Amino acid sequence: MDLIFPREYMRAALMVSLLSVWVLVGLFYYLNRLHQREYFTVWTAAWLFYALWLNVEASRCRISAGEHLFHDQQWCVAISAVFLLWGSLLFLSPSMFDRGCLVCLWRFLLV
Repeated sequence: MDLIFPREYMRAALMVSLLSVWVLVGLFYYLNRLHQREYFTVWTAAWLFYALWLNVEASRCRISAGEHLFHDQQWCVAISAVFLLWGSLLFLSPSMFDRGCLVCLWRFLLV
């Protein structure tokens, strides 16, 4: 599969994503230490999992080698999404979370 962008751009995008996610890990860790809320702990775990996965991707240099394992990315996003939704459920009351999910579902069905 030919890449649309040069490999240097892909490598740079991976590094920017990696740094951004590590900033999110640090931010949520700080908020967790400051406020001692359970949802900050879960959100920190979600971003930490995603950051560790990006570190593995960067260390293996899959993008620079032209390999792209889409299956691994799907698992990473799915696990991170479960943690983020779990943290949202802890943050919001269950009825507000249910209403928010219904609004999102309704929005996607209209498109």
